[in-house]
Amino acid sequence: MFCVFEPLGSIVLVLGTGIYEATIRAYELDSKGLLKPGLSRAYIWHPAIRLPILLAIMSFVFISLSGLLLWGASGNVVAFLVLFFTPSILSLVIYSYKQWRLNDFEVVWWPPSSRQDAKRGIITMVRVLR
Repeated sequence: MFCVFEPLGSIVLVLGTGIYEATIRAYELDSKGLLKPGLSRAYIWHPAIRLPILLAIMSFVFISLSGLLLWGASGNVVAFLVLFFTPSILSLVIYSYKQWRLNDFEVVWWPPSSRQDAKRGIITMVRVLR
């Protein structure tokens, strides 16, 4: 039995991965100042929305429309819901992980003044007991 979901899903996966990789590469090059001058100044609506942000918006729209396409092809609403909410959840998880790594794998610095004390070289009893 032929299923529409398999070839359509593989095409969506390949295109989505390509847009994702292009977005990551554009962010890396832009953060290091290596993006070509024409591309680094290119924008559509506002000068703040440049190529990396435009690619991120485009990848989110593509993933959401892919969810609609797969929902229409398979009749399964879960495909749309997963593909619509996954980019937002994934970006929040990645941001939280980066902040967790910057805080030396501590969720909350306690007591609150220990971060400023550590910068000044003051050792508190809480830091010594760990």
